[in-house]
Amino acid sequence: MIDSKMPEYLANVLVQSYITGNKDLFSLFVTSNQFEDKDFAIKKLGDFLEGISFCFFPSKKWDGNKKVNGGLVIIKNNGNIVILDLIYYRKEVINYLINETKLDSPSTSRFHMLELYKNPIDNKIYFTLNLQIRYKK
Repeated sequence: MIDSKMPEYLANVLVQSYITGNKDLFSLFVTSNQFEDKDFAIKKLGDFLEGISFCFFPSKKWDGNKKVNGGLVIIKNNGNIVILDLIYYRKEVINYLINETKLDSPSTSRFHMLELYKNPIDNKIYFTLNLQIRYKK
């Protein structure tokens, strides 16, 4: 519901992250996809990050509605508490998500990533990559 091409955008990001070793989600999103302009890329990535943070989950079909109506409470290393309010400061929250998330590479052995396997239906060789997005420290 966010963008019909989002799987393609994220696939490009994921492949480029493995090729380059770059884990910066925003820079990969902009450089590995051909967007009209940077603002368009920011909007698409922001919508996606808002969705995975507040709207949808892998185990359920998304109905298009937010599941969270408040925001984020962040406790910094120094003990300060920051509240990101989705109601009054949605733009700031999305900017925070864009600037403070990165790609992460999970255990290759645990998730059987990069292991080659042959698909019995088409007899082609495939391998699995895993997309994980985490907050930066």
